[in-house]
Amino acid sequence: MAQKFNPNNALNNLKIGICLFNTTDPQESFPYLEKAYELDPLCDPFLDYYYGAMAQLKQDFSLASKHYKAFQINYKKADDYASFVTQRIGESGRA
Repeated sequence: MAQKFNPNNALNNLKIGICLFNTTDPQESFPYLEKAYELDPLCDPFLDYYYGAMAQLKQDFSLASKHYKAFQINYKKADDYASFVTQRIGESGRA
């Protein structure tokens, strides 16, 4: 409903993208994550994390690493995710 009302809301696109990313077909999230990033790349620090995850699934490992690192820098509580994000950066660098 909210998407029909305002499809150009970055945060709304991000939330839909996150929901779809965590399903059995995460590729469905790509258009929403890309739209959120296009509209406002700073709308939420988790956009960088999910954009990195999306890039990793697309096998664009340099882009994935860039966004994971941006998440580490921009998210104030990134320490809570440090080991997980470090693992993702390592995965992106080895491919």
